This record gives sequence, C-alpha cells and structure tokens, in this order.
Amino acid sequence: MDKRKQYQIKLDSHVHFYDNWDISLNQLLTSAYANLTLGNAALPVICLLDTGKEAISVTQQLAKPMAGEWQKHIAELEPYSFWFKKQEKTILVITGTQINTIEGLEVLVIGNRGDVTHDMPIEILLEQQRDGLLNVIPWAAGKWLSKRGKILTQLLKTMKPHQFVLGDNAGRPWLWTGINQLEYAKTHNIPILCGSDPLPLHNHYLKSGTYGNLLNINMDTKRPWTSIIQAIHHQTQSNQFGHLSSIPSFVMNQLKLRLPSL
Repeated sequence: MDKRKQYQIKLDSHVHFYDNWDISLNQLLTSAYANLTLGNAALPVICLLDTGKEAISVTQQLAKPMAGEWQKHIAELEPYSFWFKKQEKTILVITGTQINTIEGLEVLVIGNRGDVTHDMPIEILLEQQRDGLLNVIPWAAGKWLSKRGKILTQLLKTMKPHQFVLGDNAGRPWLWTGINQLEYAKTHNIPILCGSDPLPLHNHYLKSGTYGNLLNINMDTKRPWTSIIQAIHHQTQSNQFGHLSSIPSFVMNQLKLRLPSL
C-alpha cells in the first residue's frame, strides 16, 4: 500500500556538485536547505546532477557512508531518491545526469536514468520513457539559438505527451526575454522547471536552492520522485521562486568561466 502524505515542496531541479568547490556534500546540503526554507516551511527538494566531469560522481558520493550531521535514507522503492535528515530538518535529493547530445543541446535525465551516455542523438535519448524518469531540456546561454534552437522548436512541436519538459535557470539575465521556446511552452501547457544551476566558480554552491518551483504534492514517500513527476505534469504553470541574474553578474560569470585567472 502507498504511504502517501500531502506536501508543499520547493524544488530546485538543477544543482551540481563540482570538484573545484572543495566542499563536502554536507556543506552543499546545508546551503541548499537554508535557501529553500527561507521564508517558507515547504519541503526542500533538489535534483543533484552529474556532468561526467567529476572525479567522484554524485552516485559514487551517495554510495559512501555519510560523514557529518546529515543522515541518509534511501527511498524504499526508488534507489535514485535520498532522504537526508538532520535533527528536525529534512531535504530530499533526487539524482540524475546532465547529458550533452550530439546536436549540442543539454538534457537533464533525472531519476530512473537507465543507459544514457553523452553524444547520444537527442531524439533517441528522449525516446527512453520509463517510470521515475523526467527529461528536462534546460536553457543555457546561446544553446537555444540558430540551428540548435530550430531543433528544439521542432521537438516541441512534435513531442509525445510527457516526453520532456523545459528548464529555466537563475543564470539567465533578466533582460534576456522573449525566448521563443519558453513562450511556446507557456502557451501549450508544457511544464517549465526552474533551477539554480550553480557554476564551477568560487562559492557558487551557495546559490543552490535559490531558484525553482513551488508544487503541491500527494506524495508516496516510498516513490517520492514519481509523485513529483506526476505533479509537474498536472501543474504545468507552477509557481516559481527566486530571481534571474543581473546583467553584470551574467557577464562576469561568463568571463570567469572562459578566463579562470579573473
């Protein structure tokens, strides 16, 4: 029998754990929890994504015994979902992978990943449908323009129900508006998930949990991510929280990524 409970959650669907941050998983969880619970008693949830460039993947990190205050409990029927508890505090972590497709688009494969690899054609990647899996195509600077933008627009027009959702992130400058694909999604009831998408820059882990969606969930605590996916597809225009980037911050972050000496 399902063990269900009503929750309001704050979901940051796009978090990483980069080696060059030189922090522990406990520190990342503490930062994300603090941001997600600011001004609201909702259950905090983050999607923690491998990029394939980490020395130790998220999956390997979570397979190790936890040192520190946060205690880990794997969801009973979802090996990719983890409940972390510290005294009276709880945060839910869903694992996934950020895939770079052969077309140069990114796809966040969250939950029940199966066999996915980098440089897969995006249409083949999106054909993989299974319980506990959500594919998110996130916005990234320049990646939805020109040829790649046309590919994504065509995918939106021909997609099967619940095949994927779009992602927005806090790194997008607030003046960068009128994005065709996001506007199409809004008018066609395609969910848009928001995420902080912290960068591999000094102290950017502190941004985790600062941008996302507020959702109401009838959650099966044994299958929490499956319950969240169902809510995402039923609440296509869910409330978002947090703020987009300022123009100076966006420009400085892009320069730091390309010129690490700054």
